[in-house]
Amino acid sequence: MSQITNLSVSDGQNFQLALQSKSSTLNFVIIAPFAAFQMVWNAFNFFYKSVRDNIVDLAVCVTETTYLRAVEEKLKKSIDKKAQL
Repeated sequence: MSQITNLSVSDGQNFQLALQSKSSTLNFVIIAPFAAFQMVWNAFNFFYKSVRDNIVDLAVCVTETTYLRAVEEKLKKSIDKKAQL
């Protein structure tokens, strides 16, 4: 059984734990729960914002189209009235 002579922990996005023994060096990279949660949260936000932006764009297009159709109808009526005079 080997004895641990050095234990180092580095702080960062990914929690890294390195164990060094007399016989060999063991390196472990452990993704801490907060880092995994952060990755999932970032992915969720990316897709949410993409969908939200697309829905907003669609709503703006529908609103503009509806407005332009109303303006077009008013112009047609105005032209028809002037043509009748």
